[in-house]
Amino acid sequence: MAYDPSHEAAANRFLNGISSLPYIPIIGRREYELKLAFDPFIRQGNIMPLFMNAELAVSRGRDKFYSLMQSFNCASNQDSIKFDPAGLFPNDYVLVSLGVDTVRGTLPTAEFFRNGWQNRVRFAIDAHHPEGTDLPPIKQCDANAKTLLSSHDSESHRIELETEVSHPSCFFAAFKAAKGINLPEFTSTITDSILRVSEICMTSRSGFFIEMKVPNKDAYILLHGVFDVSNYTTPSAEVYTRSIPRIEVEFEAKMMRGTEPNIYSEEGQQFLINLVFDEIRAHGLQNGMNQFTLSKLEDAAVAAQDFYKDRKPDISLFINHLNSQDFSHIRQGKIPDYLAYALVRGVSVGDVMRDIKEKGSQSPIALLSRGLPNPLTLLDNNLFQQHLKVA
Repeated sequence: MAYDPSHEAAANRFLNGISSLPYIPIIGRREYELKLAFDPFIRQGNIMPLFMNAELAVSRGRDKFYSLMQSFNCASNQDSIKFDPAGLFPNDYVLVSLGVDTVRGTLPTAEFFRNGWQNRVRFAIDAHHPEGTDLPPIKQCDANAKTLLSSHDSESHRIELETEVSHPSCFFAAFKAAKGINLPEFTSTITDSILRVSEICMTSRSGFFIEMKVPNKDAYILLHGVFDVSNYTTPSAEVYTRSIPRIEVEFEAKMMRGTEPNIYSEEGQQFLINLVFDEIRAHGLQNGMNQFTLSKLEDAAVAAQDFYKDRKPDISLFINHLNSQDFSHIRQGKIPDYLAYALVRGVSVGDVMRDIKEKGSQSPIALLSRGLPNPLTLLDNNLFQQHLKVA
């Protein structure tokens, strides 16, 4: 991922003073991620909260994260898990992902959705900059297309295509032109001009690295872990579409080392990574955490659907007023009403970027981003260090 801290540098820290085979890269275009979900409404001991807000949910999620790290620390006594001595890598920005899909003329065609893909442009925004100062310009931006997490079981993994881009407003043209990126065939006629925002995801993140031994194998996997607090908005970022944020602990396989022959093939790597993910799931279950079956953008889409169902009764009028050809297209393509409605709001990536440029810290995205926890203080590095055994 374009925003991750260097896993090569982390690999060097793990190998420092160790005589062993070097790390090798992950082979292929698969994204080996495991997303653990924290439900803030689960009973905590003998106390069932009568009231829940975002701040309390994040606090409980943070406690669960430290419990998970303590569970890892117990396993590290057998040297099956090692922590990076560098500790936490908190972001100094909020990640903003604009989910986009297609509109041709006035017809929402949702070609990514209908082909089982998600497409986004993502950028970093310094939402927690000091009050009274201008919002710094957006410097980092990437384009990303993935198959849907919901279409994969726990043993298979998404295809991920990603590249850094310079100008968000024309990100898809740069995406298509990037070397080594082979977008699916259905995108051949898609241009930036027909892309519209369907949902927005904002994430406050703090990360770390761990190395885990594959059970009963001479193989080790370097994992980048993150503690994420995310919330979602409508295409124009008028309001959060959920009152309680998504709280997630995510692990992504970055590199491998060892003498196990399987590490030199894509299928072998997937097999070994799945064995480690089974171990992480077990730790998660011990701490009341289950696996997410929806990606953040898929979850953001569901949140938009729920929001519009509750607050936009005119969706049915919008659908009913479509001409018969357009109505038939939406029904035959199985495009959800909410998605069709969101796309014809007509918000382009360029509109979002101009809004940020013109309104700065008072733009809707900047204002809502500040509603997320400051990633610099999301976790306490001293507490984190108490729960880990460094390499």
